Amino acid sequence: TRSRIALGAARGIEYIHSRGRDISHGNIKSSNILLTREYNAGVSDVGLAQLVSATPSANRIVGYRAPEVTDARKISQKADVYSFGVLLLEILTGKA
Repeated sequence: TRSRIALGAARGIEYIHSRGRDISHGNIKSSNILLTREYNAGVSDVGLAQLVSATPSANRIVGYRAPEVTDARKISQKADVYSFGVLLLEILTGKA
């Protein structure tokens, strides 16, 4: 079940990134991963996915942020991958 959730989240993030090199979600966190009754995962707040060069809001959750994202202009697909790593750690350990 945990692997299904992780894989579904990864596929959702990959889909967002496939829309263009300059598109990132910018706010990957456990509360933005929605589950069906069968534990299929989907990424929410996709409407907030933005051009990397756009100025994001300051409400990014610190624990999920890549270290370089202290500067809001540095949100990137790489930062999304970092946030997914934190999410994956939560999924595997069961701890938030």
